[in-house]
Amino acid sequence: MEFLNWITSTFDTDSLTSLVQVWVWKISRASLVALLAWVALRFVQHRIIGAMERADFPDTTVREVIRIVLRWAIILLATYYAMLIIGVKTTAIVGIITGSALAVGLAVQGTLSNVAAGLMLLILRPISVGEYIVAAGHEGTVITLGIFYTTIDTIEKYRISIPNSALFGSAIVNYSRNPVMTGRLNISIAYSADLDQARQILIDAGKDVQSVLQDPETEVLVQDLGDSAVILEIRFSAKREDIWVATRAYRQAAKVALDQAGIEIPFPQTTVHYRPTA
Repeated sequence: MEFLNWITSTFDTDSLTSLVQVWVWKISRASLVALLAWVALRFVQHRIIGAMERADFPDTTVREVIRIVLRWAIILLATYYAMLIIGVKTTAIVGIITGSALAVGLAVQGTLSNVAAGLMLLILRPISVGEYIVAAGHEGTVITLGIFYTTIDTIEKYRISIPNSALFGSAIVNYSRNPVMTGRLNISIAYSADLDQARQILIDAGKDVQSVLQDPETEVLVQDLGDSAVILEIRFSAKREDIWVATRAYRQAAKVALDQAGIEIPFPQTTVHYRPTA
C-alpha cells in the first residue's frame, strides 16, 4: 500500500497513464522483434538450410557452420534492436560489447588458436562430417566440425571432443576419401613350406572372400625372414566401406586354407642344445 500511495502521490493519473502506455508500446514492439527473430530462425532452419540439404550443396560440414553463424547473427541483431526499443543507448551497447569482447579475449586467448585452426580446417577441408579419421591420438567418425572443437564417435561409441588446434597440428589419416583401399595381412609360414605353393594358396583364399576385389589382383610378398617363420604379406583391395569386413574375412580364410593344405603356421620357438661337461 505504501508503494501504491507513493506512486499516486508522485505521479498524477494522466502522467501514470502515459507512462504505462509508453512502456506497453515499447514492450509490444520488443515482443514483435522477438517474434520476427523466431520466424527468421524457423525460416533459416527449414527453408535455407533445408534447401541446401535437398540440393546436397555445400556439404554437411559447411552447412552446419552456416546454420550456427546465421542463428547467432539473428539472435544478436534481435537483442540489439530490442534493447534500442526499450531505451538502452547505442553507445552503452557498444561499450558493453567492446568491454565484454576485451574481457573475453583476455580470458580465452588460449582458445583463439582453436578458432584459427577451425577456420583452416574449413578452408583446407582435410576432413568432413561423416568421415572416419585417425588424428591427435584418436580415431572415429566425425560428427561435428565446430569453431573450437571437432567431435568424433569411436567404434566403442565414445564421443570425443578434440580441440581444433590439436587436430590441425597433427597428422590426419582420412579413411573415407578414396573409394578403393588396400588392405594388408601378415601371415607366417614354416621355413620348410613351399613358398610358391603357399603364395598361390593365399591368393586363391582371397578369391573366396566376397568383399575382396579381384581388380587389382591380390599380391603375396615375402615381407621378412623371422626367427621362427617366413613372414608373408598379403596385399588386397576392397571398397572403402568393406575394408574392415574384408580384412577379418581374409584372415580367417587364409588360416583355414593353410590348415587344409597342411602348411604350418609356426609360433615362436627356441631350440636349446645341451652339452654336458666333460
